Amino acid sequence: MDTKAAYLRIFEMSLSPACSQPLWEIEAYKRQAAAWPLPADPYARLDFETFRSWMAIYEQVMRDQGLVGRRPRSIVGLDDTEASG
Repeated sequence: MDTKAAYLRIFEMSLSPACSQPLWEIEAYKRQAAAWPLPADPYARLDFETFRSWMAIYEQVMRDQGLVGRRPRSIVGLDDTEASG
């Protein structure tokens, strides 16, 4: 049993609410789904290149949405520089 497709689907459920619009409405995601569709069966065999391409598109979406790859925001009250400024 291969669980890579199931892991990707579960990750999508976590990523989508963090985006400014539903994941499946983002153009990059729609292009990916057309080019490298995930199997309907979450336990169907998924080759490595398809899995890797999905991980790459998730990274692109997260960067485009500002979720990764930028300086972390400070939390007011927990950042020492906020108190001294």
